[in-house]
Amino acid sequence: MIKMPMRKREIMKWMQEGPPSANGMLMGMLGSDALIEKWWNSPNKAFDNKCPVDVEHEKVVSYLMFHCFGTGGY
Repeated sequence: MIKMPMRKREIMKWMQEGPPSANGMLMGMLGSDALIEKWWNSPNKAFDNKCPVDVEHEKVVSYLMFHCFGTGGY
């Protein structure tokens, strides 16, 4: 089996399974359910001080993709 860099393996996985979930990306960045809940319900400058829970889901996913992987077009 050829070892690919983690990023390339993740991209190949996404091509087969689809992109990671918003909460999955948040878990990778924040590390706990309590912090994820707090993130969703706290004002965020990136969303004009709206809580992410009140923003269009695609915008939130794009934002998270950019901050997790440097992709997503945010």
